[in-house]
Amino acid sequence: MPENNVPSPQHHSQQRESAAVIVAAGQSSRMEGLDKVFMQLHGSTALSFVLDKFEAAPSIRSVVLVVRKDRKKLAREIVNSHGFRKVSKICIGGERRQDSVRNGLATLGSHKWVVIHDAARPCLTKDLIENGIDEAINWGSAVPAIPLTDTIKIASNNNQVEKTLDRTKLRAAQTPQIFQLEDLQSAFAKINQTVTDEAELMELAGFNVHLYEGLYSNIKITTAKDVAFVHNILSNGLESHL
Repeated sequence: MPENNVPSPQHHSQQRESAAVIVAAGQSSRMEGLDKVFMQLHGSTALSFVLDKFEAAPSIRSVVLVVRKDRKKLAREIVNSHGFRKVSKICIGGERRQDSVRNGLATLGSHKWVVIHDAARPCLTKDLIENGIDEAINWGSAVPAIPLTDTIKIASNNNQVEKTLDRTKLRAAQTPQIFQLEDLQSAFAKINQTVTDEAELMELAGFNVHLYEGLYSNIKITTAKDVAFVHNILSNGLESHL
C-alpha cells in the first residue's frame, strides 16, 4: 500500500472481488406448471436476465449456478449460447433452498465476499449488485430491502386481528444478499433449521445483518400473476421502474 495510506486502485479492486451463487433449483410449486426460471420471458429467460447482470458487474469474478438435476443440460445450453464467461460451475440443488446455497458454496474457491441471488428475480440491476458490495465492505454484510407500504396485521387462527405492526420499522428483504464467505460458511455450520433466506441464517448464528436500499422493481416471480408484471418491467426498461 502507498506510504500515504491511501489504497491503490488495484487494492480497492481486490477488496471488492466477489463470487456469486445463483439459486435456480426451486420447484415452482405456485406457478401452475410453469418453470419460472427457464420459461420464456421477454424473448429470453429469467435466468438469462439474471446472469447478464452478474456478467456486467465488474466486482463479480465468478458465478456458480445451482439448478435441479433435470435442468442442468438446459442451464448449460443457456450459458453457452449467451457466452456467460463468469459461470465457472453448474451444480445440483438440494431439498431446501438453503441446501442449494450450501451446495453452491461448496464449489467456490477462495473469495472474501459471496453474493447470493434468486434466479426468480430477473429485474435486478448491475448497480444493485455493486452498491451492495459497497455496503458489505462498510458494514460486513448487505441485504437489499424496501419499506412496506401496506399496514401489516397479525391475525389469529380465526382471522381476528391480534396486533398491528409499526410499518415504519418493517422492510421486505430481497436478493442479492452479500456476506463474507467465511462468515456464511460459519453460519451454515451452526444452523440447520429451515430458514427463508441467508439473512435469517446469519441472524440465527449471531451475525449482524445490514440492510441497504433495494428496488421495488426487483420482485420475485412467485405466481403466474407475477410474470406479466415482470414482463412489463423488462419491456419498458428497468430505469422507468426504479
